[in-house]
Amino acid sequence: MMTKIREITDGDLEYAIKLTDLMNWGYSKRDFKWMIDFEPRGCFIAVDGIERIGITTTIIFKNKNHSIGWIGNVIVSPKYRLQGIASKLVEHAIDFLHGEQVDFIGLYSYLDTSKLYKGLGFEEDEHFIKLSGTGIPINFESCRKASDEDLKDIVELDSKIFGFNRKKVLDKICKESKNECYVMISNKEIVGFLLSKRSINDVDIGPWVCEPKYFNQSLELLKAILNSANGMKINMGTKAKNLTLVNNLKKMGFKIDFGVIRMFYKGKKPSMFDNFLAIESLERG
Repeated sequence: MMTKIREITDGDLEYAIKLTDLMNWGYSKRDFKWMIDFEPRGCFIAVDGIERIGITTTIIFKNKNHSIGWIGNVIVSPKYRLQGIASKLVEHAIDFLHGEQVDFIGLYSYLDTSKLYKGLGFEEDEHFIKLSGTGIPINFESCRKASDEDLKDIVELDSKIFGFNRKKVLDKICKESKNECYVMISNKEIVGFLLSKRSINDVDIGPWVCEPKYFNQSLELLKAILNSANGMKINMGTKAKNLTLVNNLKKMGFKIDFGVIRMFYKGKKPSMFDNFLAIESLERG
């Protein structure tokens, strides 16, 4: 088998969706269009002749001094698994990110695939969990829907907490009309926000960010989403060790679906504040 890896094009989107559907990831054409828009040269597909056999994506975030690359959506067609294709895709992504001079490379691994990434030089950092619940009518206070004018302050707070500028992602989420985004205000300043991405049946939470001292009030942001998404499935990911938040989520009807491990290449981890309540997504960090 002669495996080659090339950049994903719009013509590959249907294949990518069918492939991720095998894992019940629920991705849409929008999701992959976004990844190509975010990193046009950083989304890859493996081919054997004319047959497409696997994909992966990357995204790069920067701050004044450093940059981080994130690898996601590593998946191979079933009949080509256990033949080293996933490793080749990840190695290709690493080479691309090194070529872009990134300082750190991270990813989220399912528990049963972490051995693959360890063999490629990644080291475990922290455990995260993916939870799901259902939207319900619920009262909320101390927050409001985000406006276009709030985006600058949202990006600034996110950069402070996450450590890198994610404007290109936050801008996409906030400006898509079907999504709902809420902010929490104190002394006329945004001290927390929650962004959500809405599909036909599901709502994906994240990022959910707040200044640490406003943690208790920040639960109102989640209530706002639960109320607006009555009857819809709500998905989110957070740190497994954040027991206070996890217990609050369980009281709201959330259940743990599965765990993942955050890993960094060669163990080089950026000094992020790490005070976010929910990650943006598994594929983008």
